[in-house]
Order: sequence, then structure tokens, then C-alpha cells
Amino acid sequence: MNGGPARMVGSILVAAVLTTACGGASDPGAPTVAASDATDSPFVLTDQTNELYEGFIDCDPLPDGVDEAPPAEMVLPDGMVITDLTEVGPLISATGFVDATPIDLRDAFVERDDVEVVHLEDEGFEAEILIDGGSTRTYIKASIRCRTGSVVQVLLGPDDEAQALPVPGQAAGGTTPQPPTD
Repeated sequence: MNGGPARMVGSILVAAVLTTACGGASDPGAPTVAASDATDSPFVLTDQTNELYEGFIDCDPLPDGVDEAPPAEMVLPDGMVITDLTEVGPLISATGFVDATPIDLRDAFVERDDVEVVHLEDEGFEAEILIDGGSTRTYIKASIRCRTGSVVQVLLGPDDEAQALPVPGQAAGGTTPQPPTD
């Protein structure tokens, strides 16, 4: 009879894994992972996640960047090549590429001592990071582009315009996420 109970259990396990790998919660109001809880992420198993990246194409050489420099307050991933730098209302936007996966970027920012990671979220193929810079906030979104590289969007805004920045795991603007509850 189509594999019976064993096949049904296997199907349920596959569905549970896929749901977790796709971000788990579908509630847009669900709390995001706090920086201190980053090690609780389902994607800390970097070796397994990197195996998922093997299905992507090889990366082309990094493109040439723009000549202008971003503001000193903008926190960028190490090695990011900026291909576009523009002002969007109160925000400054930098788009570009980096030779790192989203999980590598997430891990690098969590380990940095010079920045305060306020919120982060990762879904394996995408990572979002919100950094408090005192008088500014920086939002970083990295999406896998090729086997070992990511396209990156960075938004810098003054702290008093923080509502104009996206919040990891939520729609742009909106409310400030609450810390996870037990």
C-alpha cells in the first residue's frame, strides 16, 4: 500500500526539515533571533549548509566597484565590492558582491568585537543583520549568488530614522521586534 507507515513517517520528516530550512515560522510577527542566540540557529552546522551551496554555479570574478567611498559609519562586510552607492531619502544604500556565503557573513559579524549586532536572521541562502552604530544603524542583507559568493544590500540610516530600515525577519519599516520569549 504505497510504502505504508514507514513512507508516511519519512514524508513527515522531510516536510519538517523543509519547513525548518525555509525559515520555520510563517508568522511575520514572530520574534527574530537575537545576536546572543546566533549559536542556536539551525544553520550553525556550516559544513552541512555549505554542502547545499554545492548545487550553485561557480562564481565569476568580482566586478569592478564604484570609485566613490561609502560613509565611514557604514558597516560593510570585509571584502565587499560596491557596485552601486546611492542616497534614498534619509538612507544611504550600497549594493555589491562579496566572496562569502550568507552564513559566512553572519558568522563573521557575530564574531566581530567592533560592532553591536542587534538582530539577525538567516535562512541558509540568505542572511539579514541589523547593526547599532550609536547614532546610526546599518542593515545588511546577503543572498547567495553562486557557490561561494553573495550579492549584498547595505542600508545606512540615522538612528532617529531607524523605522525607515528593514528589520531582519520582518517587512521594511514597521514595528521593532520583541526579544524571544521562553
